[in-house]
Amino acid sequence: NRSRLDDIYILLRQAEVMSSTYDVVVTNPPYLGSRSMGAQLSKFLQNNYPDSKYDLFAAFIEKGNSMVKANGFSCMVTMQSWMFLKRFETMRQTILGTKTIANLMHLENNVMGIAFGTAVTVMRNCHIPGYKGIYHTVKFSDISTGEPSEFPPRPEEIVALDGAQFTNIPGSPIAYWASEAVFDAFKKGILMSDLVEVRQGLATTNNNLFLRQWYEVDPKDIYFLATNPQEAEISRKKWFPYNKGGPRRQWYGNYDFVINWEEDGRDIRAYKKRPGGNKSSVPNYDYYFREALTWSLVSSAAFSIRFREAGSIHDVAGMSAFAKKEGVLRGQDGEILSPRQNLLYILGLMGTKISNYILQMINPTINMQAGDFVRFPVILANDPLPVIQLTEENIKLAKFDWSTSETSWQFKCHPLVAPFNFKKNYENIIGKSLPIESALKKIDMPEGALKSRSGFKNGQLQDSNSMGGSLRTAFIIYQAVTNHLFRRIQMNEEQLNKFFIQLYGLGDHLAYQILPSDVTVNYIVDSREHIPAELTGNPYVRTRSDVIKGYISYIVGCVFGRYSPPSCNLQNKNITFGDNIASDLEESASIAQPCVILMSDEAYVSDDLTERVIGWIRDIHGAEHLADNLDFIAQSLGKKTTSEETLRHYLVNNFYKDHVQMYRRRPIYWQFESGRQNGFKVLAYMLRWKSDTIGYVRVQLLHRMQRIYEDEIDRLEDIIDRKNGREQPRVAKRKHKLLKQLKEIQDYDIRLAHLALLDKTIDLDDGVRVNHRAVQIDREGKNMKILTDL
Repeated sequence: NRSRLDDIYILLRQAEVMSSTYDVVVTNPPYLGSRSMGAQLSKFLQNNYPDSKYDLFAAFIEKGNSMVKANGFSCMVTMQSWMFLKRFETMRQTILGTKTIANLMHLENNVMGIAFGTAVTVMRNCHIPGYKGIYHTVKFSDISTGEPSEFPPRPEEIVALDGAQFTNIPGSPIAYWASEAVFDAFKKGILMSDLVEVRQGLATTNNNLFLRQWYEVDPKDIYFLATNPQEAEISRKKWFPYNKGGPRRQWYGNYDFVINWEEDGRDIRAYKKRPGGNKSSVPNYDYYFREALTWSLVSSAAFSIRFREAGSIHDVAGMSAFAKKEGVLRGQDGEILSPRQNLLYILGLMGTKISNYILQMINPTINMQAGDFVRFPVILANDPLPVIQLTEENIKLAKFDWSTSETSWQFKCHPLVAPFNFKKNYENIIGKSLPIESALKKIDMPEGALKSRSGFKNGQLQDSNSMGGSLRTAFIIYQAVTNHLFRRIQMNEEQLNKFFIQLYGLGDHLAYQILPSDVTVNYIVDSREHIPAELTGNPYVRTRSDVIKGYISYIVGCVFGRYSPPSCNLQNKNITFGDNIASDLEESASIAQPCVILMSDEAYVSDDLTERVIGWIRDIHGAEHLADNLDFIAQSLGKKTTSEETLRHYLVNNFYKDHVQMYRRRPIYWQFESGRQNGFKVLAYMLRWKSDTIGYVRVQLLHRMQRIYEDEIDRLEDIIDRKNGREQPRVAKRKHKLLKQLKEIQDYDIRLAHLALLDKTIDLDDGVRVNHRAVQIDREGKNMKILTDL
């Protein structure tokens, strides 16, 4: 019939068009990655376009080139990925060897209204040796107003380059902005692959099942010290450190996760072999638990790299490079340096601006693959030892900084509790004393703040090992040491930059200075208003309020027995911030301390959380400093009432929010909460949860608060009955508040009663989210909502 004839005609016309050749082919082909293709299309590309099968647009580039007559032109708007990614390497080499790139306009993300980079490429269907194509970048800022900010582009923004130059870089990326010095580095340097082995890590295929934040599980079940799989298996432990990348951090850090690797990964291996599971074997098994250099697979920020101590399994997203058994570097005396020294030299190099500058030419996307790293050109210094020494100090400094956070498993003691030990241990790293008296003298301190117990004698700061004293003094010491460490690591990074920029001949392209906003250790200011402009945007800036909240969290940990102030030198036991403390974690977990503590918005009882925290502050810092220390805490929190009321308000209303945020929504304290009236709140320590915890909270604490409210309401009614005119409005308001709180906890009592007899237990291995929900489910499967949401 007529419609079938029309269809046949259309197909014949399409065949004619696609089989003809043209002087010019112009198109914006469809973008479709291989993972999104149907089986038929995927198989067609594999069979017919093996070099470009990974994306439909790349196959169109090949097809378009085949449709152009000799000396004709192909012009296409495509994704930028063909210019850099390793999987398109063969395709690039074919283009550079048989075609000529005449023009290429490289468009930044969002220039075309899409969230990735694109390229407008004009290719000539012939190879013209020595021909210099024209390359130009268009940034989003250039067209943000809807019109070009400048046209035509300035001559210095246009690059004329022979395409043969790209073949001097391994993988032949179209890195048109590369300087002559970079091309020389590839000629005279050696490839990173000659110095290290980069290995992909483990993919669990179910992180929710096999990974935990380290503080979610029982510390007695974690083994931190394995150096190979055999030691891990012999330990008979279940959980082991796991390197999963993380946010931008240089030199040391991002020790967050543990993995279930019990019995040599028994559960993970079985999970992979289940019906429908991923049958792939555990990759690069022999490299597990070895020390390494590591970086995050995905990062939109500048490249950052860290040293990873022995003891971890690496993840597919925690890319890792391992030292080769035979060293390559030589010292000035010609002696071959150790594999570890080779590793540190590479860390020093890759921790400079050189790394980001050259890696952006190898692969400017946000994914830094193993194949990109090993193609980096390494120029060997005549004397590498100064680089190694600076790198080692940077690792120690970054580790020292990392260990001051409560969420680090190396954390022992808050620096405000033992500021002199904190200062002394920092001085041991840098090899000199740190004079900070001038910083202390500039602070207007209340009378009595600088007593001998605070470390002062005759107006001079003493080298004291005593714990406690004035929190004002302790904060100033902590701030001075922390900010000196920040500047020290910035100075070291600048020295490394100077060295390698000169070695690579990139002085005309890179400045050695490091912006403070790019330094990845803590810096402390008094308030947000005091953040220097050059530190704007640095996520490691902390305020005095942040520090005090961390200190309060530490004191709460003391209340629950998580931390023991004697380890801060109460009994002259020296503390070294940054030491591995697996044994201390186990010891703290076994201390007999309360599992639950009442939180009340008024001082009804002498053993609620606020009273206990104040008691610990008094015992640690001395009764003579208590009033001043509470004032300092309250001022740091934004004091609006008395110091004790400010602290109480923070603990009851804001502490748990901060705790959930600090512990990345995997809190180790859980909050019983009756409702918006703050009628009843209790803080529970997950690691000491027992089958009778809910029953205990109901009978011993909630009913206790119920009686307190009833007694207080009776007392207020007596006052009202006396008809004291001036007092009546205030008393009536307070009575109304208590009645609402009493009603709220009576309703809450019903919800607790549904669960109290169920003997709710938890399995720490299941993780916070599973356990937090499980203890709230009644017999019918209903969530009784007795805990504050995460």
